[in-house]
Amino acid sequence: MRALRENRIGGQAPDMPVFLYHAQFDELIPIAVSEKLRSEYCGRDVRLRYTVVPATEHVTGAILGAPGAVAWLAGRFAGRPAPKSCS
Repeated sequence: MRALRENRIGGQAPDMPVFLYHAQFDELIPIAVSEKLRSEYCGRDVRLRYTVVPATEHVTGAILGAPGAVAWLAGRFAGRPAPKSCS
């Protein structure tokens, strides 16, 4: 059980910026899961960009959210600081 707790997503705060997006009506992973992770990361001062992809389900959300994730990564590779959406 200890190993499961230690490896639970959100159990450790990443020390690098994170882009997290989630489909609003995801039928496989409830949005409450990503909202909880966002809250945990923000509480640990993780540099996080969080986006909800509106009105979609899991697979479509992954596809529609990908351009934003790629743009975010391009910004990091270009040396721009990661924006933070925790407030």
